[in-house]
Amino acid sequence: MKDERVHTQIYGEILEILLYLNVSLTLIFFVFFTPFRNTGIAKTLNNMAFSINYSLHGNKYGAIGANLTLLFAAIVTSLCLLSLRMIFPERAIKAVLKWSPGIAAIVTTPLCFLLFSHFRWFGRFPVVRWDGWYLFETAVCVICALLYVLQKWPMSSLMNFMLLFAHFVYWAWHFWTFVLVSGYIAIPVTGFCTVCVWGVYLHRANSTTAAE
Repeated sequence: MKDERVHTQIYGEILEILLYLNVSLTLIFFVFFTPFRNTGIAKTLNNMAFSINYSLHGNKYGAIGANLTLLFAAIVTSLCLLSLRMIFPERAIKAVLKWSPGIAAIVTTPLCFLLFSHFRWFGRFPVVRWDGWYLFETAVCVICALLYVLQKWPMSSLMNFMLLFAHFVYWAWHFWTFVLVSGYIAIPVTGFCTVCVWGVYLHRANSTTAAE
């Protein structure tokens, strides 16, 4: 029983890190690909990317500087979120880990892309409208996740994995096809990892609670 509790705690700590990273990438995406791109934070990060690119190959445009800046901003934002975590009691953290990571990861990936398309960053891409299919697909995934949390989901672990994989591959294809900075593919990738670890964490937490 003690070993099971330790393993559950380890999964919880991994899940926290993935949650912070997923939220950080989402926040950074909002800064760059919505009207927030005109704020001082976005301009500072853009200048950082330009400086890195210019020092590497004499041209301020390039993927290396953008991706390194994205990595730096994600780490800093994650550390800020981690510092905020310190003010909350352990019970609140457990409640957050039960409900938030998987659902947030499922929602943020399509939300980021749809916002990106809606604002037509620099007017260079066709609008992907908020059609019923996109909203329906995301809503179905959220409902399935809620049923899983409530232990009302009847499908096997393999089927859960396949459904999640299909969801995130579908949205990863959109990111890879339309979003200029390749590093933002990390949003669906970390989202998928977050949901997988979340599922294992919930299973272990529920098993530990039932055994007690």
